[in-house]
Amino acid sequence: MGFYNELSNYYDYIFPVKQAQLNLIKNTTGTPPKKILDVACGSGGYSLALANNEYQLTAVDLDEKMINQVTTKAKHNSLKIDAFEADMLSIDEKIDETFDTIFCIGNSVAHLDTEEQMSSFFKSSYNLLSKGGSFIVQIINYDRILEKGINALPTITNNEIDLTFERKYEYERELNKILFITRLLVDGKEYNNSIPLLPIRSTRFISLIKEAGFDLIEEFGDFNESPYNQQNSYHLVIRATK
Repeated sequence: MGFYNELSNYYDYIFPVKQAQLNLIKNTTGTPPKKILDVACGSGGYSLALANNEYQLTAVDLDEKMINQVTTKAKHNSLKIDAFEADMLSIDEKIDETFDTIFCIGNSVAHLDTEEQMSSFFKSSYNLLSKGGSFIVQIINYDRILEKGINALPTITNNEIDLTFERKYEYERELNKILFITRLLVDGKEYNNSIPLLPIRSTRFISLIKEAGFDLIEEFGDFNESPYNQQNSYHLVIRATK
């Protein structure tokens, strides 16, 4: 995906590992060694942190440059991570083992084109989990975005390398798509891009996860497990148990 290929050199500065996300994954999974699958892993920050805590990591992303970064950093830090190219719709074709936890965060699922594709990914994740395993998935709270007409996300800055990452939304009602428009300023250069997102409502999102076969579904408004509120939560975080 050209958008993330372009961002790959700066990904860790834009989206650093955050403790709340890491804690939720670790607390959900339990004491290592346990097997974890990181879907749409980006440059591998969470996989590296978890592997450093002695979890057994498999990390997949559809972008070759991202996977190269994961393998390079894992080797540099003497960590074992099974990292390879795969998109969300092909994980069950490329993976023949089961996991204690599968997670897909960073609003990655919203990059799928249709609800049918989301459903396919949820079913594949269910099939790749061990009995009693957990599926953690996060998207932006699109209930809030659509109902309040929000047309931008907070600008991300990183003073360490003088980086600014601007993010705007344009809702295309007839297509039910949001055009995600970005502007990255770094190293004296400017990178502009746009990519369509699927702004799925929380009730439909949860319904698709239930249809995939999950027994217990918990919904949160952030990674600290705060209650989800359609009007005010920034995130929709789901933890589903097989």
